Amino acid sequence: MQHDHPDGRSTEGRDRDDADVTAQIRMLEDEVALLRRRITESPRHVRLLEERLAEASTSVAQLTERNTKLVETLRDARSQLLALREEVDRLAQPPSGYGVFVTGHDDGTVDVFTSGRRMRVAVSPAVEVGNLRRGQSVRLNEALTVVEAGSFEATGEVCALREILSGGERALVVGHADEERVVWLADPLTPG
Repeated sequence: MQHDHPDGRSTEGRDRDDADVTAQIRMLEDEVALLRRRITESPRHVRLLEERLAEASTSVAQLTERNTKLVETLRDARSQLLALREEVDRLAQPPSGYGVFVTGHDDGTVDVFTSGRRMRVAVSPAVEVGNLRRGQSVRLNEALTVVEAGSFEATGEVCALREILSGGERALVVGHADEERVVWLADPLTPG
């Protein structure tokens, strides 16, 4: 049997409304409890995140320092490798011969005495032909190109000067066993 209330609703309808309200209240209380837990856990969570951030920052600083050291080590190793490569290249070069400069020519070639023969040879662009003087030693590569200017020889065969020939650039000398030869005088030995 239904009883009518003064507000005009039945008891059954009111019980349903009360159950709905109770369910909503329970749901809201659960939500409030969840939010309270989150609020209390939030500072702990923030602290954990801050600690992890500090650890990550320390790790980044250490890795950056290690990376800097590795870059420096690599740079040093690269320069050592280049120095070693240059040394190996230098040691692998074929032996150089030497000659004595006689005269230069307009086409950029020069005459040199080497191995007892007078030869016309090319000159490397690194050597200034105008600065070469007669009697000066020059270094030749395996292709018999002048690659470096040297000094004047301070040693050699002892000879006696018999006479300076006309022009003052050549001389008649007497070597061992009374062998006479005509030789070119080096520029420092020419008169004038």
